[in-house]
Amino acid sequence: MPRPILALAGLLALALSLGVARAQTAPAASSPAGTPTDSTPGAASPAAQSEPASGEHGAARWYVQTSVHTRHFRPSPEHHNTQALFNVERIRADGWLAGAAAFHNSFGQPSQMVYIGRRWHPLENYPQAHVKLVAGFLHGYKGEYRDKIPFNRSGVAPVVLPAIGWTYKRVAGELIIFGNSGLLFTLGYYLN
Repeated sequence: MPRPILALAGLLALALSLGVARAQTAPAASSPAGTPTDSTPGAASPAAQSEPASGEHGAARWYVQTSVHTRHFRPSPEHHNTQALFNVERIRADGWLAGAAAFHNSFGQPSQMVYIGRRWHPLENYPQAHVKLVAGFLHGYKGEYRDKIPFNRSGVAPVVLPAIGWTYKRVAGELIIFGNSGLLFTLGYYLN
């Protein structure tokens, strides 16, 4: 992965980590006497609704994932369905995240992506389920495949990727939708 992309991903992860540390050390707002607070058992705070559902960690978490299978909506003989994805994310306790990925694109070219995003847990009865939306920059579609992704005139293109996932203890799986091209199935592991 090119050094500028790794540096940018590192800076994004550091900024998110510092934001979590600052939020954890901030004093709790005091409520007037007789006013109920959200710390009562059973009350859901906004942070609990977004992240983290699994393990109830109050700090930022590191998450690594890899690709398991790719399914193109319009398969072509030139498509590669093994992306060799290596992805690292730093997920804050409030659901905001930053990440970097290295992989082979659908045409076998080495590619990189840096992004920021957010995770939510919308199903109260299934806190293991999550929805994720990330946006960032993608590099690696070159030569005859340069125009296979929109806005790739300079070699770097903006990208927005929605995903749904499920977590069991420290292992998670996600289904990522990459535009109108296909689906990527991933498996990942929480390092902390």
